[in-house]
Amino acid sequence: MLDTTLLLSFLTAVLVFLVSPGPTTTLLCSTGVSHGFSAAFFTGLGISSALLVSILVTVGGLSTLLLEAPDALTVIRFFGIGYFILLALKTWKATKTGNTRSTAPSFSSCFSQGFLVDALNPGGLLFLISFLPQFVNPALGSVKTQLLLLGLIYTLCDASFNIIVAYLCGKVKTSVTTQSRFSRLTALVLRPHASVGVYLALAVYFVIQTR
Repeated sequence: MLDTTLLLSFLTAVLVFLVSPGPTTTLLCSTGVSHGFSAAFFTGLGISSALLVSILVTVGGLSTLLLEAPDALTVIRFFGIGYFILLALKTWKATKTGNTRSTAPSFSSCFSQGFLVDALNPGGLLFLISFLPQFVNPALGSVKTQLLLLGLIYTLCDASFNIIVAYLCGKVKTSVTTQSRFSRLTALVLRPHASVGVYLALAVYFVIQTR
């Protein structure tokens, strides 16, 4: 059972966090504008799946182990940096060799990218550890159950938000592809380079997180 007042406060806070710019939203928008709704949808699905895993880890108590092992957090962060630098180099190489038409990602690739963006951000796990307990009322029963319910609600809100963003960015992509040949050619040239910028920005974000 959840405290109604705390639940309303929780939903308000979640909404604020979701609309705030972050690495997952950046990747989601980039994917939607570049490859359309379906690709962005699976990216968002990967993001929400990683969030659910983080919540289960938090509720299960494994978060304590991670907090007591700062070296593990560092390894995850540097793995994330390397992953996005690799994606940037791969995308840049494709633009230089003229293979941009064949670089449309598969849905499984979109899912894995979304999952890794969220999963490789230790800040997200630490946020859950700090955030969820603020809305628990021990007088109402099991704290673990309340944490799990709050986490599931958060995941549902996150998934809904990702679908909306994917849809809107897919609409942007559609409007671009229905324009003149010159506009389509411009979009084709710029989009891969924009993706390189997104991946590098994500790598920089993880570098900042290591400080």
